[in-house]
Amino acid sequence: MCLRIKALIWASIIRSQDFIKSFQSQLRILFFVRDYYQTRFENWFFLSSQEGTSSIVSRTTCHVSGSRSRCRQPQEVNGLICCGYGRNPVIYNPTTEKSLTLPRIYVDSIIPYREHKVFTLGAQGSWRMVECYTIHCPGTISICINGAVYYGAYTGESMKHLILVRFYVRTEEFGFTEMPESVHSLSYYTSTLMNYHGKIALAYSKGYDTYELWVLEDAKEHEWSKISFSTRSWIQPNVKFNVEGITPMGEIILTPRYGIDFYVVYYNLVTKQFRKIGIEGFKSPGGVIISWEYVQNSTMLL
Repeated sequence: MCLRIKALIWASIIRSQDFIKSFQSQLRILFFVRDYYQTRFENWFFLSSQEGTSSIVSRTTCHVSGSRSRCRQPQEVNGLICCGYGRNPVIYNPTTEKSLTLPRIYVDSIIPYREHKVFTLGAQGSWRMVECYTIHCPGTISICINGAVYYGAYTGESMKHLILVRFYVRTEEFGFTEMPESVHSLSYYTSTLMNYHGKIALAYSKGYDTYELWVLEDAKEHEWSKISFSTRSWIQPNVKFNVEGITPMGEIILTPRYGIDFYVVYYNLVTKQFRKIGIEGFKSPGGVIISWEYVQNSTMLL
């Protein structure tokens, strides 16, 4: 009995956010690169960097083959990566180097976003419908925080009204929050959801080098706080950045949208300082995943 209690205590410690943040030196950046010469073959490159350094310290290549899905933007939850979208998504575990193509999704409605389905990994089941009485169409990638999946979406009669959707995994219920008034549109390139010190936040591009970081303070009251930042002082002018995420220490992670060389830039919101990590061998990755929580992955579902 005593050993069981100790095991439970240790389990709670190693899964806590404080313990995870203590492994900040193991911050992992996951890059997805498509092989254009073999249209059904996907290459994943896992590049790791340590906090305070300006170079990549390790590199691993993994493969996902046999998938007809195309990946517009890969998404990650607790180390499992969804590297496909559409009717045949693929789930990939870079730790075990195993992949699983989920069963084909059949849509009964003429309008696909009227239906929402879930699939439980590890179960011999199929896609099943979950109820949602608010018709909406996703407009951003999703992010999972404390058991809820968040994503930005369009809703309303003309599908132009912006909302933040949250789906509670355990209860399979939906919740909705109004987007800030200054956010006029959502896209996979100009609107990035991220985990800002345990709160959901939206990085929104307001121009070529100006951004707003909206942090959700109260979902029920639709209350947001705003942090403005700019990349105008970056040493190389006329560089358009994509906001990819944020580190636990509050550094915005940026990647250049265009250019010959590919690299990652960390921007500190407090000190207003930049630091660059060079990445050789890449010019235009198909997608970028920022996963500082990757060290907590202990799932054996795949």
